[in-house]
Amino acid sequence: MAQITIDITASQTFVVPIDCNMFDSIECVGPGYAGATGTASVSPTPGPGGAGGGGGAYSASFNRPVSAGASLSAVVGTQSSVTATNFAGLAVAAAANGATGGQASAGVGDTRISGTNGSAGTSSGSSAGGPGGAGGAGAGPYGGTGGTGGAGGAAGAGGPGAQGQPGSPGNPGNPYGAGGGGGGGGGVPGSKAGGAGGVGYQGFIRLKYTPSKPINLNMPMLGM
Repeated sequence: MAQITIDITASQTFVVPIDCNMFDSIECVGPGYAGATGTASVSPTPGPGGAGGGGGAYSASFNRPVSAGASLSAVVGTQSSVTATNFAGLAVAAAANGATGGQASAGVGDTRISGTNGSAGTSSGSSAGGPGGAGGAGAGPYGGTGGTGGAGGAAGAGGPGAQGQPGSPGNPGNPYGAGGGGGGGGGVPGSKAGGAGGVGYQGFIRLKYTPSKPINLNMPMLGM
């Protein structure tokens, strides 16, 4: 019989289908973390950009027996949280934490892959604010690309009283499990805020199973 795929994108109590006695695969992606806010400028020093958030880890377990009709806990780590994605303890994928990607060693599964770390924000080397770092990618086949960092605030135009500009916000991570980009730093002259970091993307669960064969209740009786 054809294999069935079930995607879970929010935490819930999952009831095992009546025709399922084994999951062929259970795949989890942990959530990505938000990028850091860019540093405000303090004239005459422009602010560097914030670091990108780390990407969530990936874990996969294969051929796990289950009981049809059983209620199982499915926890999907929410965006920018440090809550692991966990399907009934059978497969667990770690969340990112700050710029550090989710760690394979903290997961549960036959296959485990760490998420990518977010990139550091940098200084511009001029009067402009520094750009934010890119977010880390979510791990595995369903991991998204990290959000791009925000641009640093422009330097003052040079006329009397001209001020630098605030940093731009970082961009959000992409589905699933990617980290957000860091915010850009503020420019000078003046004191200008850094841009906010982009949010990380939530986790994800994918289940696959092959339906069990139904019992034939119309078989002829033997020996009659």
